[in-house]
Amino acid sequence: MLKSLIALRLQALIASLNRQRKPGQPQTARRALVMGLLFVYVGGVYLWLFYQMFASLAEALFAQGQDALYYGIAAALALILGFAGSVFATESQLYEANDNELLLSMPIRPRLIFVSSMISLYLTNLVFTALVMLPALAAAYTAGSLKTTAVCYGLVGLFILPIGSLAISCVLGALLALISSHVRNKAALSLGITLVLLGAYFVLIFNSENVLNWILTHTEQVASFINTAGWRAHQLALSMAGGSAGPFMLFLISALAPMAVVVFILDRSFIGIVTRHKGTKKIQYRKGEMRVSSPRTALLVKELRHFGSSATWMLNGGLGLIFALVGPVMLLRRAEFIQNFAGAVPVIGEHLNLCVSMYICVALSMVTISAASVSIEGKNWWQTAVMPVHAGDALLAKGMMHVAVGLPFVLVGAVLTLCAGGAGLADGILVFVMPVSYLCATALLGVCFNLRFPNMTWLSEAQAVKTGFSVALYMAAALGLVVVPLLIWGLLLGNVINLTGLALCMTVLYVILSALLAHYLSGRGAKVYSRLGD
Repeated sequence: MLKSLIALRLQALIASLNRQRKPGQPQTARRALVMGLLFVYVGGVYLWLFYQMFASLAEALFAQGQDALYYGIAAALALILGFAGSVFATESQLYEANDNELLLSMPIRPRLIFVSSMISLYLTNLVFTALVMLPALAAAYTAGSLKTTAVCYGLVGLFILPIGSLAISCVLGALLALISSHVRNKAALSLGITLVLLGAYFVLIFNSENVLNWILTHTEQVASFINTAGWRAHQLALSMAGGSAGPFMLFLISALAPMAVVVFILDRSFIGIVTRHKGTKKIQYRKGEMRVSSPRTALLVKELRHFGSSATWMLNGGLGLIFALVGPVMLLRRAEFIQNFAGAVPVIGEHLNLCVSMYICVALSMVTISAASVSIEGKNWWQTAVMPVHAGDALLAKGMMHVAVGLPFVLVGAVLTLCAGGAGLADGILVFVMPVSYLCATALLGVCFNLRFPNMTWLSEAQAVKTGFSVALYMAAALGLVVVPLLIWGLLLGNVINLTGLALCMTVLYVILSALLAHYLSGRGAKVYSRLGD
């Protein structure tokens, strides 16, 4: 039974990454090969990136005799990456798994359900740990400083380190599940934590060279920090560097003992955790005057509430909105540098504000909110179909929701762009009008693509938001609406019209496209939408 439960967990994990075309349809050999090659490629990229980082550290640290510090950094980074990659999975797969109550209703021992979840989480942590430890050993070998003891202890530590990070994930995952059970809007909490972690990741990536240089110039401070905060990683590093069994035994005890305590507690409280009463404050009805709104307004509110309740949709569909503000912010913070750069290119220097506005349009091409708005309904598609509203209004509401979410970011970006100064009257108007018209056109375009290529058989919302031909096709077409006019202007019309004229032509194009797409969704698109359930 335990083997079957573990296989079930792994199948669910694979299904969340790879959507089959129809329910029950077997996976084809060609599709399995393509997905396998894709996963190998992604894993290879991360292995190469970590190898490059450790290669830079190995050359300097081994030359200084800092073998223990090198392996300590690798072990500490493996622990951090394993924890960051599994803390949310621990909450969703262990404490709030959708199938926990279903499995408990079957003649299955609760302990087996708990153990199968823990093994699945351990295997996930093992992958994250391998992405760090294997490149670290490879970089040490390339530097000519890899000892046999380092290989032996390192490979054993590779399987023990995930246990240590899993113990921390279980504790913090339980705390996160407890907090989320008392929060009305769980999506906002999850989105906020994810954005914080994502922001820290981007800060680290953008400053990776400075971080490496700081580590090499402050080796004593780094070693002291790892010895104190990462004592477990330090013991593994001492055994790998010196070949002593004493520190390795301390490492084993520090990793296995906390995990044993966590398993002991969770094993005896698993049923209580799964069936605990959710502490979310109940909404009480208060008598008041009923508000009447038009069908389109009601549908728009419905779409906004659905979007606001899905952290996955908000994060994956709306991440490009944050990048839309990067250009205007950089224009203000690095005004002197950008002005000097633009001065070297007369075309950019004269219309710098329009160039930033076009950058906003490029960033908006990564906003895929409407490109998943039809698929996200899934099996609940019939709820909209039975409403006494026109199907075209339902489709237009999805595009309007995309616009309503993105419009504040576009307007703030336009204001920041104008605050940098240097824009004439025509350019100043186009700085606002062009990205707004582009936002409307791409919002309706996403609905059209998703209507043509819907995914209504997903198992989780992540599949509807991340996968599907409509999302990829939308991003390519939305980017082409900016790049193609720029290429035509640069190759053929650069001497005929200036950048202001190009921006005006692009704005007119977006307005016309918005009108055509709205007409299609109200007419023929509505008929297609009405037949989705056939």
